[in-house]
Amino acid sequence: MERAVVSAADVLRLEIETAPRASLPEVGRRLWQAVTAGTVTDDEAEHLDGILRARAGAPGSSRTAAVQIGACRSIFPPKRRQRAPERTVLIERRRASAAAGWLPPAVASRFTVSEQSVLAVVVREIASKGACELAVDAVAALAGVSRRMVQQALRIAHDTGLILIEERRRHGDRNRTNRITILSRELAAWVKRRAGGGCRKTHPMSSEVQNPAGLVRLGIPGKGLGEEVGRPRRGRLANERVRDS
Repeated sequence: MERAVVSAADVLRLEIETAPRASLPEVGRRLWQAVTAGTVTDDEAEHLDGILRARAGAPGSSRTAAVQIGACRSIFPPKRRQRAPERTVLIERRRASAAAGWLPPAVASRFTVSEQSVLAVVVREIASKGACELAVDAVAALAGVSRRMVQQALRIAHDTGLILIEERRRHGDRNRTNRITILSRELAAWVKRRAGGGCRKTHPMSSEVQNPAGLVRLGIPGKGLGEEVGRPRRGRLANERVRDS
């Protein structure tokens, strides 16, 4: 008695009809692998693909589903990209941040306007809180530049020894933002003076000052600069003598 020959198309059809719904993408992947190997013809593949889509209830092809299942996906939700404001607003924000004076001239001359804007935001945050822990998107929004420009400016500043970037990775969880501090003494001294730590306190000038010649009043109408109180001017004394005579 001769045995019936079972083709690869018959085996795949049996798997499609009996496999659970969750395993259908894997069956579809094996179907198109069989087509590539030549064990299943194109007509048989189209027929089996129609049965597979009918069972899965999806309008797309099983090949697309197999590719999607095999793709690498992250366990974290996708990032929400920030919507950039108008170009004129970005340019004004970038120039204002770069011209705020948070970088010494010798340091600022090494960077472009966009890079200066990024470093100014970081330095201002360090001067306020001791370290910058802002995310890349936050720095980009405040500086009016793109994410790539922020990463480029921080990398150059780190390589030249201006700042120190500390990566804070966490195993099995989303990494924390990098912690940035100032490493250059020149930049640290400039930021201290810029923030007000090295300024000399000044007092408003009084309307009266003391000098060895006596008390002198400044800014009084009819009195000359350096004239002592109570002493008439020579011109007026001469006029009075002329009248008496």
